Amino acid sequence: MRTILYASITPDGRLHRAEGGHRVPPAILMDFLAAAREAGNLIMGRGTFSLMAGPPELAGVDIVVLSRRRRVIEGAHLAASPAEALHHLEALGHSTALLAGGAAAYASFMREGLVDEVRLNLLPSGGEPVRLLRTRNLSDGTLQVAAAVGRD
Repeated sequence: MRTILYASITPDGRLHRAEGGHRVPPAILMDFLAAAREAGNLIMGRGTFSLMAGPPELAGVDIVVLSRRRRVIEGAHLAASPAEALHHLEALGHSTALLAGGAAAYASFMREGLVDEVRLNLLPSGGEPVRLLRTRNLSDGTLQVAAAVGRD
């Protein structure tokens, strides 16, 4: 199973959160929904699931919530571990899994070596736009992304 980690971060290094009035830019929302429909599934933590509140655009998408608590969550399958989440999606016939947050879910998948692709969205912080300047692979296998902040 191929796993894609999909995250949005701000230049201050924080994961972008939709709570507290922070809107997800329409371009990112549309891209995220397209990725979810293409994969046919989403894996996320309980907190991220509660923030999403089941948008109608995700109808027909298999949702897996990572949680050690075994309370029933309507509209989602519960999995206690990343491996259990992936096994469930494989049993449903999926070949790609889309990991949609939050930080603890990302960390658990990365720790277990279960991420094949990372898609990062760099969002403006404080209203300042960002613009890609360049990317490069550093010698230790780390990807560096350079972005201009502010208006030209």
